[in-house]
Amino acid sequence: MLALLLVLGGGHAYHAHQQARRHEALGLPGRWVPVAGHALYLHCQGTGGPTVLLESGAAAFAATWDRVMRPLSAQLRVCAYDRAGLGWSPASRAPVEPGAAARDLREALAAAGEHPPYVVVGHSLGALFAILFAEARPADVHALVLLDPAHPDMLDVLPALAASYDAMLRRLQLGAWLVQSGVPDAFDIQRPLIESFPPAAQQQAAYLVNDPGHLRSARAELLAWPAIAGAVRAARRFRSLPILVVSPDDPLDMADGASLRAALTHLQASYVTGIAPSAHLVLPGAGHDSMLLDERRAQVLSDRIGTFIRQVPAPKARHPGMPTPAD
Repeated sequence: MLALLLVLGGGHAYHAHQQARRHEALGLPGRWVPVAGHALYLHCQGTGGPTVLLESGAAAFAATWDRVMRPLSAQLRVCAYDRAGLGWSPASRAPVEPGAAARDLREALAAAGEHPPYVVVGHSLGALFAILFAEARPADVHALVLLDPAHPDMLDVLPALAASYDAMLRRLQLGAWLVQSGVPDAFDIQRPLIESFPPAAQQQAAYLVNDPGHLRSARAELLAWPAIAGAVRAARRFRSLPILVVSPDDPLDMADGASLRAALTHLQASYVTGIAPSAHLVLPGAGHDSMLLDERRAQVLSDRIGTFIRQVPAPKARHPGMPTPAD
């Protein structure tokens, strides 16, 4: 028992040393903006409106968007951020609940001097948070862009995705404990995952995939899935907005992945509204992560998003004779 405690203690010390070394090497481009009781990490660049807001997927962080953000910010103001407890944002004491992320983001944008109208872009789970942001205040939102979006019904109608969701919860729980043992550091287990990120994000990724707080917060967010999905299922006002849905066409990385991809793509198409220029695009050769992380695919995606934004008419011209959606 004493030998085991010594090994575990040594592993924990090694992990702490490695994390301190990684933290010293970081050069974070964003800033921390105070919100109710905590703060959010926010990184904005570029000029021009409408301002594009980027909502990350599960366990992801602001720098994940680097390869999409750079070309978009050459045309528009673009802001990426980390939800409470994820990435570089400190955890909130409040439990995860559907409307919290939208409230936090609105407060952070106001404190940072950013102003609507916004185009809210959400990837994966982040698409649900993008929808809830638009649902709460549609008059502030110029359009929505949903990238391989989660759908509130997908775990109910696709059992394989429900099994994948359960497996991810287990991995995050185990990972939050395992990284503190020093084993991933000692054997460089995380390197393939880290190298999948854009070069500008790899230092951040190296720290965060070994940060138990980030992993625990990601798991807490996923555990809130039933409430988040229920809120999106009940949402109506966001459907008054133009919506671009982009689905990748690579099969999902699981058994029967091609048919599961087709079924999920069908669900995602249901987000498209009749408000011009709403559309559903399939991105050839792209996967769930590569649509953001691969240089060429991210450039294509950025071009498609930019084109869509330019096609969206000004709010007063969007619905002739119709009132602007209520605040």
